[in-house]
Amino acid sequence: MNADTLDKLILLIVSLADRAKVAAAGIEKLGISPSEVHVAISEAYERIRQAARWSADEEVGTAIVRLNDLYERSLRVQDCKTALATQRELNKLRNVYAAGKRRPAPAATMEDRT
Repeated sequence: MNADTLDKLILLIVSLADRAKVAAAGIEKLGISPSEVHVAISEAYERIRQAARWSADEEVGTAIVRLNDLYERSLRVQDCKTALATQRELNKLRNVYAAGKRRPAPAATMEDRT
């Protein structure tokens, strides 16, 4: 089965949900033979399961790279509002605001008091 047909079958699964309806639509709309439709549906479900597997570290890393890029572009065009919102989101991803992880403020020195 070609990748395009498999992609269309995945869309049918997502929109129809009922396996019997997916099989009927696969035969009628996609031209999958009745003898192959259930194998094709199983293959499509496996692709869906594979797409559902993701790495949290990878996703956070991707988000950080995108946010850093957005931050830099915002600064270039002097869009401080977007830059600030982006920095806040980066801080959340990096747990900057997490309780107990804040560093204590440095003790005031004599120079600071004058």
